[in-house]
Amino acid sequence: MPGRALKHRATLARASLARMVFNTKRTTALVERLRSDTTFRCLCGWRRVCGLPSESTFSRAFKEFAEAALPARLRAAPIEQGYSDGGSYFA
Repeated sequence: MPGRALKHRATLARASLARMVFNTKRTTALVERLRSDTTFRCLCGWRRVCGLPSESTFSRAFKEFAEAALPARLRAAPIEQGYSDGGSYFA
């Protein structure tokens, strides 16, 4: 793939998950929270504000994750894990 190297996909994926969990509709709001909330930023994988990608990088990554059905796969993973262990969440 030509162009810039794909960096920080794991941290961007954690930010995408956090965006779903906290029902953050706009990328701008997520970036603002990452800039202002040290604990939230560290949970997503960034230690310093200066290490945060630009808003456009977040948008491109979130589009890529959506096209790869990452949100649906993240929601399904705990359920699949529960059933693969032979357990049932509903028993």
